Amino acid sequence: TLNLPPGKVMRVVQQTLNNAETPVSAYRKLEINPAYGSDATMHAKKEGNSWSSPDLVSGIDKRQIGQQIAIDQNNDVHVVETEFYASSVSQTQLVHYHKMNNSWVGQAIDSSNHMCHFPKLLYERNCLYVVYRHSDASGTGDLRFSKYDIITDIKEEAKQTPELKIYPNPGSDNISIEFENSSRQLVDLSVYDINGKLVSVLAHKILPPGMQRFVWEAHSTNGQKVKPGTYLVKLTAGDNTATQVVEIVK
Repeated sequence: TLNLPPGKVMRVVQQTLNNAETPVSAYRKLEINPAYGSDATMHAKKEGNSWSSPDLVSGIDKRQIGQQIAIDQNNDVHVVETEFYASSVSQTQLVHYHKMNNSWVGQAIDSSNHMCHFPKLLYERNCLYVVYRHSDASGTGDLRFSKYDIITDIKEEAKQTPELKIYPNPGSDNISIEFENSSRQLVDLSVYDINGKLVSVLAHKILPPGMQRFVWEAHSTNGQKVKPGTYLVKLTAGDNTATQVVEIVK
């Protein structure tokens, strides 16, 4: 049994087995009388005769539905879900989360001004497949398909990829972004919106090796405060790149 604090309920519990035949679950947690921003997507796995303490996959500043879970050949967990980013706006996004270096990293698959939902996630032959409905207006829609290749030795590859540490996340301003620069090289650190539009350039210069830290004040290049929502922080250091989601709240 997965235990939740009083006043919380679970919906859309998805379960699969990892390579050791141990149950692993992803589920939606929300208030009994939900208001916008009360949702969270959680992950838990069976440890002996009990379940592990749930860990947070995606934050409580938005609404998530349609959680799907899959385990790849490296025994890594993948979660796909539909996310709503404002209670008064119908825009949705389909997001893929996977755990890397003990942190959940999100990557947008698709977005729509109306609905991007009913995903089904499958793993087969070192690939993740997701089928979902994309709709830009009520009464219309397309069935879409996307594939994600899994690197066979993904853990070894992850060691070579620069890791972004972003905090606070979610946050309203003064977002700290840290990473280890492996050598003296050209580094580009930029922020994009969920549609891939450039929002802000935090660094584009040659940096020495070692730990680097930058602060994004949640402003665009023209100095205006950005709207609450989801943004992508992209780091390019030499031939290596890393992208991580940052949530801006009021």
